[in-house]
Amino acid sequence: MNSYDNIISGYHCNEKNKLNEFINNGKILVSEDTHYLGDGMYFWDNTYDLAYWKEIKIKQASKGDTITSIKAKICYKDEELMDLTTQDQFNILLDIKKMLLNKTNNKNQKLGEIINKIFNSPDKEIRDIVKCIKVLKINLFYKNLERKTNSSIQYYSDTLYNNQKITLGIRTFYCVKCDKNALFSEIIEEVIK
Repeated sequence: MNSYDNIISGYHCNEKNKLNEFINNGKILVSEDTHYLGDGMYFWDNTYDLAYWKEIKIKQASKGDTITSIKAKICYKDEELMDLTTQDQFNILLDIKKMLLNKTNNKNQKLGEIINKIFNSPDKEIRDIVKCIKVLKINLFYKNLERKTNSSIQYYSDTLYNNQKITLGIRTFYCVKCDKNALFSEIIEEVIK
């Protein structure tokens, strides 16, 4: 059995028929993403954001589809995580992007497109930098959530140090690139549309 430095809970929601391979066999459901962190299976870090995503999936589902919310264990060694919530890790990504763009000259790409190109690069130098990365982590700031901040949060925001602020606008999620790094844990809820 693998030993991991980190095991965290991640939450995912999708149509049950799409999740069966993950639930039954541990095979990740790869989302072909170009906006965020590229291809992989995405997990929220909390059940509040899971509920938000579930509502979207219910709206998109066909009548009779079962929407399943799951909890998984995301397991990784320290060196397998590219933590884009830290400046040093984000700088590594920017350096790789520069190497890649020097070879392709396409500067108007979405983050997910760039990450996909990095992970699929024929360039050995680029591949060697990311070969051990199995999980990516990112924070996103949602302006619409920030505007909904209630007055009690605003009060506490005003009482913190000058450069600190409490916000509800930051969302954290993970993109798992490899089957062995996401282990099915449990079904939390199923909703039939």
